[in-house]
Amino acid sequence: MEETKRQFSFNLYAKPTLVIIDWFNIWNKYNNIDLQTFFDYLKKHPEIYQIRFYNGLIEGKDWSQKILDEADSIGYEVITKKSKLQPIDIREANHFESILKSLDIVFEDIKSTNSNISNTLYDHRDSIDGTKFDLFSDVDSKLKSVDQNISTFKEESKKPIYRTKCDFDAEIARDLILEIDKYENLILFSGDGDFASTVKYLIEERQKRIFVIYPEGSFGEPDYIDNGLIKKNEITINNEKRFKYKKGFIPHRMVHLLQHITKKEPTDCSVGPDISNIANLDL
Repeated sequence: MEETKRQFSFNLYAKPTLVIIDWFNIWNKYNNIDLQTFFDYLKKHPEIYQIRFYNGLIEGKDWSQKILDEADSIGYEVITKKSKLQPIDIREANHFESILKSLDIVFEDIKSTNSNISNTLYDHRDSIDGTKFDLFSDVDSKLKSVDQNISTFKEESKKPIYRTKCDFDAEIARDLILEIDKYENLILFSGDGDFASTVKYLIEERQKRIFVIYPEGSFGEPDYIDNGLIKKNEITINNEKRFKYKKGFIPHRMVHLLQHITKKEPTDCSVGPDISNIANLDL
């Protein structure tokens, strides 16, 4: 008989629970999550009274509106606003600037080499019969096309790139405070470390239990450490770092849920920093 994997579930102690989904933060890593399956999985926990879905609308993109409409029809409480297009000049970013400078050197070498090849071909034009020279002429044409593509790339790289930006940090923090008397548990789907101070307040001042479900490699660990919610142990076990968590703070990797909420297509489950399989201990 084929072994069935045990389904991951939240221990909510029969306490009212609010779910917050910072959708783009999750979807950016796992874009084959099935919204209906995700919703049904969460609603298997009877303590969950609401699932709030935060996602921006990109105007003019039918697929963006379709996601919001689908989430709303399924039963999510949808919170949205218009996304902004933010220009990014990659030449002003130190990392990309160094890459582009290296590319400039390579491109200049290519253009110089192409020029030398073309000059050599034409220098030997008189010693090459017409049929063969037509072949070399075709090569010369292709070399000039490469030079043109390089020039076009260099011009395009000077133009700003626009990225979609629609943060919901303020809206999520606001709603957590407005709903504060309704829930005892919070399940927060986001790897954004900007929520660390809010999580700290909810745990220390209001005695809430907070599950933070984060995508691989995008957990805002430094912010949670700075806010005293995570403390690194001095020892490692099996060459892995071990952590202690503040009582009431329960982080998990998103990968634990993926087998229950994704479509049939393969999902990117590459392993990032893992601080999830350690017992929740008082600091």
